[in-house]
Amino acid sequence: MSTQPAISNFSNPAIFSIYIVALFVMPLPFGSNRDWAWPFITVVFCLLVLILIAMPETRRLLIRSMSSRISVLAFLLLTLWMTYQLFGIPYVASPISIDHFSTYKDLLKTVTYGCLFVATIGFADSRTKVSIILYTIVLAGILQALIGIYSILLGYTLNARGTFPSYNHFAGYLEMALSLGVGLMIAMQTSTNNPGHARWIGFIDTITGPKGRLRLVLVIMVTGLVMSTSRMGNIAFLSSILITAFLSISITRRVNKTTAIFLISILIIDVAIIGNYFGFERISRRIQHIAVDATARAEINQYSWRIFGDHPWVGTGAGTYEYIFPQYRQQEVAARVTNAENDYFEFLVELGIIGTLPLIMIVCLGISMQIRLLRNRESQFVRGIAFGCLMGTVSLLIHSAADFNLQIPSNAALFVLLLALPQAMGERLNEF
Repeated sequence: MSTQPAISNFSNPAIFSIYIVALFVMPLPFGSNRDWAWPFITVVFCLLVLILIAMPETRRLLIRSMSSRISVLAFLLLTLWMTYQLFGIPYVASPISIDHFSTYKDLLKTVTYGCLFVATIGFADSRTKVSIILYTIVLAGILQALIGIYSILLGYTLNARGTFPSYNHFAGYLEMALSLGVGLMIAMQTSTNNPGHARWIGFIDTITGPKGRLRLVLVIMVTGLVMSTSRMGNIAFLSSILITAFLSISITRRVNKTTAIFLISILIIDVAIIGNYFGFERISRRIQHIAVDATARAEINQYSWRIFGDHPWVGTGAGTYEYIFPQYRQQEVAARVTNAENDYFEFLVELGIIGTLPLIMIVCLGISMQIRLLRNRESQFVRGIAFGCLMGTVSLLIHSAADFNLQIPSNAALFVLLLALPQAMGERLNEF
């Protein structure tokens, strides 16, 4: 008889419930992008990690794989680099940051994301808990979509934006929530090699059962995404479906007909038809004027490149873009610029090459694990969740080329969740 101890759950239901509530609440107070909102999330996730570490049975089983250990190490290196930017080294090197308070805030946010990463790996220890986590994000997404849709129907706003100040960041959150919903749908799919009557039963269940209800939720969220009229948000979401589907087919060397039909329906029915009634024409008109905004963004990017050229290795300090930009801005940029309209430029400007490398490491390790789980031939559930996480990651990486979603706490935290869930599943693959 085997004497190996069984892998038990990491927490009691009450502690896990706190984690779930925190995930659900994050987007509600303006995407947690207020100084009175994000510290609450910081306290919650830091306490959860301390609880996990304090429990011997959880500490022993936490962060076991090499991939997750390197990811946690990268978070530690990033926080150390921000600390160096903030304080320097006494008697050796002066502080780098040009605004200490902004760097201090970004340091605390980075600690929050690191704790969320560790907590997710700790809590996502079973198929049931992973499903609860994903359904929580989907529920948060549909709440945002409904608020955005009703705000337009009641005439309060011209663009759906939920509880977010910006419709682009609302779209960024919905992209990731939709992707996890798509992953759940794929995880529920069954093989098509069934007798005829079984196929009909499966079809009826798809319409009336849990898959049918989830499908309706996804339709509502797609409607909210379209009504946001976020050009890059819609382009990124559609592109992520195509890219992730292509990667999945290339990796597995097979096509699941049910999954293919579902993804095509997302592309055609949800976007083309619903968009035609709820704002697709507005998006088309905005895309026709994309050259105007592209010129403005290109000017900001040119200044960002100049700032980076003057501070290539060490940056200007985390969170300081708003304060360094006016030193380079010339007359043609009249508006106040608080963030680069490009996450990649903003990270390079603020953190430099040295500080950006840990970020690249975290993202690459997360994508690598997502792709590895897509290769899993034994569990449809694992492949579906990996597909959703990869799709959401790809979508936000595309969107980040023209916006700053990763500077919004709720969106950055959800992006970290997309990278952490596959790491958690990879650590205990036999449990799924």
